Amino acid sequence: MYLYYEHHKNAEGRILLTEMRLSSYGNGKLAIMPKNDLEQMLKQLCLVSLKWPPINKRSYDEKTYVWSYFDAWGVQVIDRIKETTKVFKEVDCIEVENLAAQAVNNSINLNPRKGSVRPEDFFYNTAPVATSAMTKETVAEKLMQLIGDTLDKSAYRRAALKFHPDRNNGDGSKMSELNSLWSVYNA
Repeated sequence: MYLYYEHHKNAEGRILLTEMRLSSYGNGKLAIMPKNDLEQMLKQLCLVSLKWPPINKRSYDEKTYVWSYFDAWGVQVIDRIKETTKVFKEVDCIEVENLAAQAVNNSINLNPRKGSVRPEDFFYNTAPVATSAMTKETVAEKLMQLIGDTLDKSAYRRAALKFHPDRNNGDGSKMSELNSLWSVYNA
C-alpha cells in the first residue's frame, strides 16, 4: 500500500494543508486494488487513520479521492498510519508535487522534471536572432542551417517539432531562433 501526500506551507514553512491519497501501486498509478487479505487489512487500517481527525479538520474529495487535512493534522495522520502499519512494513509514504491536480487523472508523476524553466528564462523572452537589417539571402542561409535545403512550410514544421522546448528539456533557444528567422524570411 502507498500513501502519496503533499504538504502546502506558508512563507514561514508552517504546514497549512496536507493532501493525501492511497494507492495499491508504487509506480504513480492511483487505484486501490487489494491483491490479498493483507493488503485489504492495510487498506482498512489506513482508512481508519484517515478518518481519525475531527471532521472540521479534514475534507474528502469524492471525485479525486484526495483527503485534505488542515494545519498539522496531516502530519499526525501520516505518523499514525506509519505507527499502525509498521509491523507489516508494507505502507510507503511518498511525498509528491501537485497531488490534487494530478489525482484527477488517477496518476502521479513520481519524477518531476528537475530544474524547470523559470519564467524569465522562457524561450520567448530571448532576444530575437533575426533583425530587419538582415538581407533575405542572409536569413535564408541561416534558415537552411536549421531546417535543411528547402525553405517551405513543411520543412519549417519538421524543424519546429525538432526544436520545440518540450522535446529539448525546456531549451527553446533554437525554437526562438527558428521562429524569428522564419518570420523575417516571410515578411
